[in-house]
Amino acid sequence: MSRVIHVLTTEQRHALLAEFFPTSPTCKGFRRKLLLYTGSLVMLETGLRIGELVKLRFRDLFCNSQPVKSIIVSAEIAKNHKIREIPVSTILYDALFELGRYFDTSSFDFVFPWSIRSFQRSIRAAGLKCCSIVVTPHTLRHTFATRLMRATNARVVQQLLGHSNISTTQIYTHPNDLDLRKAIDSA
Repeated sequence: MSRVIHVLTTEQRHALLAEFFPTSPTCKGFRRKLLLYTGSLVMLETGLRIGELVKLRFRDLFCNSQPVKSIIVSAEIAKNHKIREIPVSTILYDALFELGRYFDTSSFDFVFPWSIRSFQRSIRAAGLKCCSIVVTPHTLRHTFATRLMRATNARVVQQLLGHSNISTTQIYTHPNDLDLRKAIDSA
């Protein structure tokens, strides 16, 4: 029996990100919140695996102190050791720009200085608090992939997720209520 992985709704995505969004540079834990917000957004906007996220270096996200237009997942950090390029969305670019304002991108090596387990705990706690559901890093990746499957074809999603086989990507083709309603209405 396979485990069910939730796909966050638009409202749940916004609520989760709001849990981490730092209100001002003077708020308690500002830098930590900014990193958690940005890390969550990176996963929601790129579909990176948690193991890939925590291995990102500032040089992967910034060039000459400016956010990159595409994230290159190097062979060293990719699960299947295959390089892939993921375009950066406008919302992610803006978040990276803000991150660059508060961190000297040339002074640090890794962007997200936490363990996989630490990030998992933070995401889970935020999900329970704002949405009353268990949210995992894979939930964020699954949400990205499912949203993308509704906008493009499986081959594009396969490439962006770094899957070797298209059959792995097909798990994201599950229909939601809206898909089912559209199918019935069009029949």
